[in-house]
Amino acid sequence: MHFYPKNRAGCGHKSPRKASSFGQIRRSSQQGFTFLELVFVIVIISTLVSMLLIRVLPAIDAAEQAAVLKLEGQLRSALTLKAAVLLANGEVGAVRNMHGTNPLGLMLDLPRNYVGEVDDPTTVERGNWFFLDEERELVYRPEEARSEKYRIRAAEDVAFTVEVAEATSRGRTEIYGVRLKRVRGEDWLAVLP
Repeated sequence: MHFYPKNRAGCGHKSPRKASSFGQIRRSSQQGFTFLELVFVIVIISTLVSMLLIRVLPAIDAAEQAAVLKLEGQLRSALTLKAAVLLANGEVGAVRNMHGTNPLGLMLDLPRNYVGEVDDPTTVERGNWFFLDEERELVYRPEEARSEKYRIRAAEDVAFTVEVAEATSRGRTEIYGVRLKRVRGEDWLAVLP
C-alpha cells in the first residue's frame, strides 16, 4: 500500500497520473474484446463442442440399435402369445398360416417409421421399417452411421422372417411354436455399446 504526501491544502492525497499498460488494456476492453480474445474463446468453444459430439454421436447410433432390438423383442413376445392362444384353442392350421406373415400385424401400435408393404426396397429411405411382400421379410434400413464404431456395420439392412417351429416325433409332425428369425443384419446388431 502506498501513501502519498498530503497536498498543501491538507485535504487528501494526489495519485500519480502516469499512463500504464494496464490502463491502456483496461480502456480497450471497455470498447470490446480484442481479436486475440475472440479467437481464444472460439477455440475453447469449438473444442468443447467437438468433445461433446464425440460422446453424443455414438449414443445416437446406440439408441437406434436399441430401438430395433426392443421392437424385435416385442415382436417375439407377440408371436409367442398369438401362437400359444391358437394352439390352446386347437387351431393348428392357423398357426401354420403364420409362416411368412408380417409380424407387425400383431402390434397394437405400429412404429412411426413403418412405411408398409413394398415391392421395391430401393424406394425406402434409411431409418424406416418395411415389409417385403415377395421375400416375406420385415426389414429395417439403418440410418447412416454417425460414429466410426457403427460405420463399419451400417451397410446392410436388418431383416426378420416369421417361421413356424415344428418337430417330428414318432412319424408325427407337431407344431411347438413360432419364431422371429433374423435373416440379415447380424453384424449391425452384434456389438452393443
